[in-house]
Amino acid sequence: MRRLFLTIAAALAVSIHGAAAQQNVSTQDAYFSGTCTGSDQSFQQPFATPFNGTVIGADILVFQGSGIQHGFAGVIAAAGNGVVTTLGLGEMHVVSFPGGGSLGAAPYYGTGFLVTTTSKIDFDIACTGGAWQAIVTYWYHTP
Repeated sequence: MRRLFLTIAAALAVSIHGAAAQQNVSTQDAYFSGTCTGSDQSFQQPFATPFNGTVIGADILVFQGSGIQHGFAGVIAAAGNGVVTTLGLGEMHVVSFPGGGSLGAAPYYGTGFLVTTTSKIDFDIACTGGAWQAIVTYWYHTP
């Protein structure tokens, strides 16, 4: 069921980003875990398979944990840092294809966040309810 949802979401993302040349959309998942402390926890790591391309969307799924205060998934790139999607108070799941612009301070290029092989994943969470686990999925395309 999750694979079907991801396939439909990726197809929508491609159609949303205009009538430009057709592009293949790929995904990468990143797993994070920790213990809620009531304070902000931040994690940065390279993409599992580094690439030059454009991040067009992200999904955060917190499948263990409670007391979510906030969270976000973003990218750290030479052009600047960008927030792709955010979790609000109490949310456990969110999907975002920010077609109109960056949710953060980084440059958003109309079609996504430009990343290179040196770019990193940025995940941030604050919660109060014991152990937590999360999967962050990034949708992207390469030239």
